[in-house]
Amino acid sequence: MGGWQVRMRQYEDELEREIARDLGWDNGTRTVRVQTQRSAMAWSKPFRFVGRFLWRIVRGVWRLFTFPVIRPARLVRMKPDGSGPVFSARLWDGLLTRLLLTPAFLAAFFIGLVWLTTHPRPVVAAHSPAESGLVYRHVSFTSVDGQVLAGWYLPPMTVDDVVTHGESILTRQWPGVVLCHGLGFSHDQYLPLAQQLHNAGFAVLMVDLRGQGSSGPGTITFGLRERFDILAAVNYLRGLPAVDGGRISVVGHGMAAAATLHAASLDPAINAIVADDVWPSLDDRLTEIFHQPGVPTGVMRTIYTMTFDVMLREHASQLDLHPVVARLDHQAALFVVRQRSAQPTAPAVLALAADMPGAHRVLVEDRQATEEQVDRAVCEFLQAVSAARAPQQVTSPELRQFLDAQIHK
Repeated sequence: MGGWQVRMRQYEDELEREIARDLGWDNGTRTVRVQTQRSAMAWSKPFRFVGRFLWRIVRGVWRLFTFPVIRPARLVRMKPDGSGPVFSARLWDGLLTRLLLTPAFLAAFFIGLVWLTTHPRPVVAAHSPAESGLVYRHVSFTSVDGQVLAGWYLPPMTVDDVVTHGESILTRQWPGVVLCHGLGFSHDQYLPLAQQLHNAGFAVLMVDLRGQGSSGPGTITFGLRERFDILAAVNYLRGLPAVDGGRISVVGHGMAAAATLHAASLDPAINAIVADDVWPSLDDRLTEIFHQPGVPTGVMRTIYTMTFDVMLREHASQLDLHPVVARLDHQAALFVVRQRSAQPTAPAVLALAADMPGAHRVLVEDRQATEEQVDRAVCEFLQAVSAARAPQQVTSPELRQFLDAQIHK
């Protein structure tokens, strides 16, 4: 402590004593007041430290967002003669802060983005089959990984059919079809198609995938875990006495289309697949999402995929459907391309269908075509495929082996 500081401290003490004498305080009272003030300052010291620490964090985050990175100058002091201010050129002020906080900010941003995209708000069905005069019942079942699923089951026959054909119709086995809606929809999305399939003699199961509609909460994985939901729906239909287990088809839209192809590669007993608005890979979907002016699409897509893999402990590379369709042998497939904006282009779907060794068709929707015409084409395809196979109960050893492996993980 310098000499002038000592003299200043002595002056302050003398001034305090004079003030105490004028106010009638004795030395003991003054000493207690000074000690109390010092105790209060010591007690508040940790809080002042925390406050300064939080202020530094807030200031660092503020510097992160107050671009440009290089600040040209800042005011330091006024000149001694009062003629003007003195500026200091701090060319790299805040750069280190930004270098340290930018990765943390990006990590928090992508974690939030992946969480929002894999936990969408469930959409509840606004319509029911009863509005179309169809008889149905609510069903629920559980997938191999414990996910509770809900759906509507439309039996292939009605009371009028039993009256017309007698009891013999009760022993007949009918083809079945599982309808799976896309992301952001509920199982009423395919109600018009369900009515056409029901009239054509199909047992229809309309299912809500995990985390959507009336099914239990779950994480959306764009088809990876949803394949278990489709396998569970197929097994549910296969266990009904009125359904022919060897003539079960699956129709999936968007994300459910990818899950349908995955499920068919695991269960060869699935008769046919309809992939409606399918994305050949997750990269194609992310390219559409991040394709904005000034946005580095490739970098954003890569970071999102890495964050997806870490958070969900899945491999997004499995959503590349080209190796999946190459494993489909005897199953017939119909690929439906919707000619709308922000949808996969026909060449991409044609390239995906070309990798399929079995019989397949690609239906490119005309812009003037109505939903009813597309549904009629899908129904005719499933009718032709299902009628080509004799009714028989098919047990898939590959599916049983896969499910056993999942259970004993």
